[in-house]
Amino acid sequence: MTQLVSKFERINGILVLSLMGRNLSGADVITVLKTTHNFRIGGSAEQMLLSKNSDGFDANHRVPVGAYRVALLPTKLIDDASLRTSKNLKKLAKELLGCSDDPPRAGITAEIPEVFSDELMQKENLEYIAAVHTPIVAFGEPRILAIRLYEKTPKWFGSFRHKDGDMTWNEKGAHAVLLP
Repeated sequence: MTQLVSKFERINGILVLSLMGRNLSGADVITVLKTTHNFRIGGSAEQMLLSKNSDGFDANHRVPVGAYRVALLPTKLIDDASLRTSKNLKKLAKELLGCSDDPPRAGITAEIPEVFSDELMQKENLEYIAAVHTPIVAFGEPRILAIRLYEKTPKWFGSFRHKDGDMTWNEKGAHAVLLP
């Protein structure tokens, strides 16, 4: 397995992670998250990771082997809840960090626990991290993968519905965006 890089920095006050892509299949992601990180996998996330459809994880969302810099853009940076949408957060990421318009691969979400623990999520006051990738259909709905922390069910790898390519987010999370 590829050696992982664990490094943090801040750009404009935004936490940036350095990590390594490992070209994991959806089945590998499930195994690593369960055995290495003690995550529970939600039914929709499992369906997304194991999907053999043309929009499926293995066909489109593996993270190629290589080094990546991923910024965790806090959703609370947009004060007005009605304006805290995927599209506006993407625009903000472009303005603050120079991110491209290209969506990240879903696999970025699965690589984050390698370098960013649930303890660090709590320290940063984050309940979830989601990379707003091209949606994968699960249970008949377009969804995106997310890491979630809840008091009752810590370390949950699940998904959010992402209809019409946009949605409103609460202030308790972060969007994982790839840096150039």
